[in-house]
Parts: sequence; C-alpha cells; structure tokens
Amino acid sequence: MGMVEYGEHEDYVFLGRDILSWRDYSEANANKSTRKCADDRDAINGQRTLIAIGDTLETIAKALLEYETLDGSQIKEIMTTAPPA
Repeated sequence: MGMVEYGEHEDYVFLGRDILSWRDYSEANANKSTRKCADDRDAINGQRTLIAIGDTLETIAKALLEYETLDGSQIKEIMTTAPPA
C-alpha cells in the first residue's frame, strides 16, 4: 500500500508531544481509507486470478451449456487438463 499520512504534518520536538497533539481527521476516516485500499487490492488480485484461469472458466462454462450440470470430479478433470495460462 505504501505510506499514508493523515492530517497535517508536524515534527515532534520531544517524545511526549504526540500525547498532547490533536488530529484533524477521525479514526473512522482513517479506517475507511485503509479498508478501501485493502478492498481495492483484493479486487485487483481477484481480477488477476480470473484472467489467469480464464481459459479454464470458459471450458467449464461451455461444458455447463452442453451438459447443464457438472459434478466435482468433472470440474477437477477440466481444471487439471486445461492448458496453462
């Protein structure tokens, strides 16, 4: 994700200063932003996975159109015999 800074930046003169300082953002906003970054990352990873196994998914879809149902062993067979992406 990289570094993220919320609010205005102030250099801390001494160690205890952060206890007395205030924030111009809420904890909820910081959590929302962090959650959005994680969700975006998960969506991108999901898209990459679907693209990587796209040929296999297409083969499964064609088999479902032809046979209407597939059991687990048939899906496993398709997944192991499908050409690598």
